[in-house]
Amino acid sequence: MANKKKKKKSNKPQPNKTQAKKNSQKQNQEAKAAAAMEAELAEIQESNKPKKGYTPPKGKATPSRSAQNTSTGRKGLSPAVLIGGGVAALVGLVLLITTFTGADDSGVVEVGAWDLPVLEGDDPDGDGRATLEEFAGKPLVVNFFASWCTNCESELPRFVRAQDDYGDDVTIVYVNSSETGNWKRMADRTGIRDRLILRDIKRRGSGFARELGGTGAMPLTAYFDANSNLVDVDFGEISTSALDARLAQLGVPVAS
Repeated sequence: MANKKKKKKSNKPQPNKTQAKKNSQKQNQEAKAAAAMEAELAEIQESNKPKKGYTPPKGKATPSRSAQNTSTGRKGLSPAVLIGGGVAALVGLVLLITTFTGADDSGVVEVGAWDLPVLEGDDPDGDGRATLEEFAGKPLVVNFFASWCTNCESELPRFVRAQDDYGDDVTIVYVNSSETGNWKRMADRTGIRDRLILRDIKRRGSGFARELGGTGAMPLTAYFDANSNLVDVDFGEISTSALDARLAQLGVPVAS
């Protein structure tokens, strides 16, 4: 009897029916997910199209594609719209700064020859400006303040009292510096609204104060003698007794 040849076992991996089934299910799921995404995209595109027969209300234009995208939270602002909005914001900021700080920044901030615009009160020669030389002949005190400065609010009435007590023997003027708000309210509260108030200029409205050694912090007080020479500068709030001592240093007679 002839010997039957034995079949050699194949080295090729046999197909795994379970794995094949899993692969098929995965492919079906991916196909369904892709179809769902395509359907959602088509729905979004359809919603962006103007409706047939739509008539905008009187006085209103048909909403543009960018407007529709904005209302639904999707990106759609054009560069022109963004630039236009930025320009409008800048113009608004300039108007706000002008409202609170004045119309221009002209003048001089040099300590020995300053020239500042008048915000309130009667300036020496009625031209809307005040200069150091216009106050020559008697001691001069220049007090800097800002509406955001709480120490200024405590200090300002002391200068009002000093001017009332010492009278014509000394001149006290006020400079609104580093302002970011409404200085008039503070001026009303502290009693300086009827006094001579100047506006600091340059370097964001703090040029003169910085020329005197200030850093932008308030308050600050500068003292000039009768010959318009700078004698000293106080940084920070000053007490009543310290102010009296400063005036005595300038040669101002003791108040009766």
